[in-house]
Amino acid sequence: MQANELLQSYIDDYFEAVDRLGYDGVKARQEGRFASLADGAAGIAYAHWHVARQGGREDLLEGAERWIGWAWESRHDGPAFFPQAGGAKRDLLHGAFLFGQLGLCFARLLIARAGGRQRQAGRALDDFVARCRRPGGSTALFEGSAGMLQATTLLLHLTGDERLLDLGCELAARLRREAAPLDGRPIAWTAAPGPALAHGAAGVLLAMLSWYRASGSPAPPAVSAQVDLLVDGALRRPQRLCPRPSLLASLCNGLTGVAVLALEAHAVLGGTRYLAAARRAAELALEDLPPRPDLCCGRAGVAAVCRSLAALDPAGPWRRHAVELTLSALLCEPGDYEVSGLYGGEAALPCLAADLLAGTPGGLPALVWPLAGAASDACLPRLVREAS
Repeated sequence: MQANELLQSYIDDYFEAVDRLGYDGVKARQEGRFASLADGAAGIAYAHWHVARQGGREDLLEGAERWIGWAWESRHDGPAFFPQAGGAKRDLLHGAFLFGQLGLCFARLLIARAGGRQRQAGRALDDFVARCRRPGGSTALFEGSAGMLQATTLLLHLTGDERLLDLGCELAARLRREAAPLDGRPIAWTAAPGPALAHGAAGVLLAMLSWYRASGSPAPPAVSAQVDLLVDGALRRPQRLCPRPSLLASLCNGLTGVAVLALEAHAVLGGTRYLAAARRAAELALEDLPPRPDLCCGRAGVAAVCRSLAALDPAGPWRRHAVELTLSALLCEPGDYEVSGLYGGEAALPCLAADLLAGTPGGLPALVWPLAGAASDACLPRLVREAS
């Protein structure tokens, strides 16, 4: 069987199996975290939406609505997002993009728009904006205000709704205010320690660059300088980026995340040095592939980066790597995943498979818009003002 046939067969089998499992089955097989984008039903709903949009599979929209409906019914259930839902985790529930309730609003908006339910989409956008404007919380990409800005950027790409312009400017200004510059070293952000993507400075810089790309605003020189410090430092001393060898090639804490940041910097700041840095980070990740198959910590994350590189460097080996890594991940058994969503679970794989079949530039599901050659669902707005 050829690679494309395997990818298509996997997509069909995945949706048949997950819909047969149902929400009760997801809840029964994992400890908490069964509603979020990263780990649960909202991620499965997003996968239905993504493949429906990417592959012309309108039949999957009904499944998307069913899964996001189940997740939405659990929005007040703390353990549906965090097994230990008390204390500091309680503060993350409303505003964490990949792990909290904000991700439900995001996915609900996309699915409602796809189904032509504009009133529900409007309510979801109102809820999304209100959650992003609540004070406090982390600045991290996966759980804090950088994630809010990244989600706002994605929605701006997909909807062109001008209400998101003001929100994005506010969130970018919030992140700039919370920076704590250190002489000759990457900025440390409040409640986002370390350099890595998921919870550290790389994620905040990614969100800011993505916002400048979507809105048409110029990136301040200080952002470029900070990207240089972080990327150069990570490539010189990868072990300082991630002391845990098992995560050194990961998206969340390792070199794959550095490649994602460098690719975004290439798209926003231009030149060849960032593309060269992304290639090098991907090469290092490929030398020591993660044992896990998932997007957050495993081979699917490396596959997604290789797919993005293939669009920018078509003469390179990147598409072959993307196909091989995707196939190696999708051949794993469902039992190899502790959770069910996009980042910790299997739901990213039908998205990656559909991207490969469609020949699109890739990106990261529900996190990074494709970098080249992809048309938006809506015309992007003109150059917008910088937040004061």
